[in-house]
Amino acid sequence: MSDLSLQLQQAASQLPVSSYFDEALFASERDTIFQRSRYVGHQLSVPDEGDFHALPQEGEGRALLRTPAGVELISNVCRHRQAVILKGRGSVRASGSAGNIVCPIHRWTYSGGEGSPAGTLLGAPHFPQDPCLNLHNYPLQEWNGLLFERGPGSRDVAADEQQNPRYKRASVSWSQAEAEPDKSQNKIKLGGKFEEAVPCDGPIHHTTMK
Repeated sequence: MSDLSLQLQQAASQLPVSSYFDEALFASERDTIFQRSRYVGHQLSVPDEGDFHALPQEGEGRALLRTPAGVELISNVCRHRQAVILKGRGSVRASGSAGNIVCPIHRWTYSGGEGSPAGTLLGAPHFPQDPCLNLHNYPLQEWNGLLFERGPGSRDVAADEQQNPRYKRASVSWSQAEAEPDKSQNKIKLGGKFEEAVPCDGPIHHTTMK
């Protein structure tokens, strides 16, 4: 029989409740993750060729796009009248646009990465000559499925891992088939145990996600 008189102690690995409501901590995390590290998303957010994910943290101004060359980060703002092209999450192959990126305003059409580099302008209606205005493509670096923008002043996450002894690597124990993106809710469902390598000072803690 359990002794209810014993006081339960909070596990050392748990965050205090106040951390979920701390505005200063939230601002610090947002700066560290999205500004200094330039984290943009996970490669499983675009699991199949043609899939896109317009980045909500950037007002959908850029989008991840899975092409035959891999996951690419492209501008999601039309070069004609600066309209946002892709909305939320979906597939350029399922929109009736033949795998291309088509602006909903004036139908400027850009390559979805098949045949031409992603973002290449393919057609500009009512323009007698091609304006040669392509969508900008931003280089990425990948670490354990996490995607970071590579550019001036950005961190080299692979070099950080090699140089920083605080990085402790865990195995990734899910298969690609177990990852199922829930496009209706902008979430990713992972079956079974999800183990990720993370920078930390203490032991790795595993989380089971259903």
